[in-house]
Amino acid sequence: MADLNQSGMRPAVKGSRRSHTKSRAGCQRCKARRVKCDEARPVCRNCEKSSLRCDFSPALARAGPQQQAIGKRGRGRPRRDWESIIAELPMRNASCSLPAQETAESPSSGSAVTPCLNVDDLELFYHYLNHRCLKRSGEHMWHVKVPQLGFQHPYVLHLILAMAAFHLVHLAPPDSDVARFEGLADHHYEAGLREVSRLIPSINRHNLVSLYVATVLICLITCAKRPSPGHLLLVAEGQEVSWWQLLRGVRYMRDLDVHGLQLSFHTEESTEEQPHATTRPVHWERPLDGISKFIAQEATSPGKEVYEKALADLSGCFRDSFGTASQPKEGSGVDGEFQFIMGWVYRTEEDFVLCLKNQQPISLIILAYFSVLIKTLEYEWFMQGWASHILEGVGERLRIEYRHWLDWPAEQIREIEAFRQQNN
Repeated sequence: MADLNQSGMRPAVKGSRRSHTKSRAGCQRCKARRVKCDEARPVCRNCEKSSLRCDFSPALARAGPQQQAIGKRGRGRPRRDWESIIAELPMRNASCSLPAQETAESPSSGSAVTPCLNVDDLELFYHYLNHRCLKRSGEHMWHVKVPQLGFQHPYVLHLILAMAAFHLVHLAPPDSDVARFEGLADHHYEAGLREVSRLIPSINRHNLVSLYVATVLICLITCAKRPSPGHLLLVAEGQEVSWWQLLRGVRYMRDLDVHGLQLSFHTEESTEEQPHATTRPVHWERPLDGISKFIAQEATSPGKEVYEKALADLSGCFRDSFGTASQPKEGSGVDGEFQFIMGWVYRTEEDFVLCLKNQQPISLIILAYFSVLIKTLEYEWFMQGWASHILEGVGERLRIEYRHWLDWPAEQIREIEAFRQQNN
């Protein structure tokens, strides 16, 4: 019979430790944590569950006493080496450079990657949304729908930020240092222009709207840079300007999805109170009729047809902006409507621009009359100064026998400026 102790219970038998094979092939992380490693490669189960980097490389030489003292911690004491732990956590979207570019072949054209913004970019984006860089040129479209488009197409976002940076330069006091904003503006403009130029040859139904918006932004930014010598909006120093070349590329696709393009940016009427409209009659019909007669007398085919088309389109813009002598448009004469006036630029044919490059007198005269319409857009900060600049540039290029044609547009520009200052 087994021996019993005094309490009548069998004495406890000390259990033997279960035998196991000790391995030194575990990962470094499990060794550091003193837990059993299943040695599964390339990532053991413990590291996989903890989302840690699993390292099966040979252990480094033992640290010196001072390093051991730093790494060792007492029970319950706060950990002092969080930096090393955090450094080994898996990082996602670590790169925040703006932006990852889209490919022309992608059907979504850029919707797969949302660009990250740094602090400078956030400052510009905040300014764009809150300071209304485009006050009256389709406010809902430019400050609601276009920013949304920018997060699908990074080149649109680049151009939005460039526009905001140029606006900050415009608002800065005369003696202030604007080098930072000028640098940001140039950086974002060049990045957006480069990507748009790359995608234009591959324009399709999926990126038509975004490229159209980007091209318009490039046009506005060109104006925001302020007029430079020899720059006549459509041509500069005898060459086509880059934004018009891009716009011409978009025009080739305008018949592909013209209704979709319009509906994509259909906007409701603004609920903000508009300033009181003041009517100032502009008697444009007789001066433009004089140009028509001049074309009939002086021009020859095929240039004659080019001039007639450009003048007919310009007459339509004047009619939409001012009405006619018998039926003047209410509230017209000072502040024009952007879509009517810049529509003339959008519809301008390449042959007419070629005539401007060659400084043909009739084409320069038609452009000078267009500057009257540009003057009515100078309530927008980025258009200020362009009307007089274009008129002066045309005057420098016209021979003296043609300069009397500039009297009427010069008079109108002066009157519009005086009328605006009087009523503001």
